[in-house]
Amino acid sequence: MPKLLLFVPCERVILGQGDNSVSLIVLIQKLQLNQAQVALLPENSAVFTRISLFTEWQKAPNDSEKIFEQKFTFGIVGAKPVVESVMDFKMSGRTQRTVGVLEAFPVVPAGEYEFSLWLREQGANWPTAPIASWPIEVVHAPNVVIHT
Repeated sequence: MPKLLLFVPCERVILGQGDNSVSLIVLIQKLQLNQAQVALLPENSAVFTRISLFTEWQKAPNDSEKIFEQKFTFGIVGAKPVVESVMDFKMSGRTQRTVGVLEAFPVVPAGEYEFSLWLREQGANWPTAPIASWPIEVVHAPNVVIHT
């Protein structure tokens, strides 16, 4: 099974064309939703946003030719995830990078949430716990008031 080197949600991932370097732009720790807009949206709505979920894996000796699946989840710890996405990858080199992109974000109550990362070999059962997690605070900002 590959070893996780890095898992981070950020606004953007830039991969260098010449040297294949990685730039992670704006690590996400807090998401702010406009309180007035949230109040007007129907239940189970989503807002447009772009969150990139970056992982980098290190190949283990027996990983050649195997296909792995990673699952990203978002939600409250211990509860059913609000967002879940699965993508597969193959360890083609010494390391493997993946970028999952979330383009719509669910409107959720303010509070503490987390992005979690799960890993399995394709066809195997998912483990009972994530391999990594990243805490996120969701806040509902008050309306903007302009004083003159």
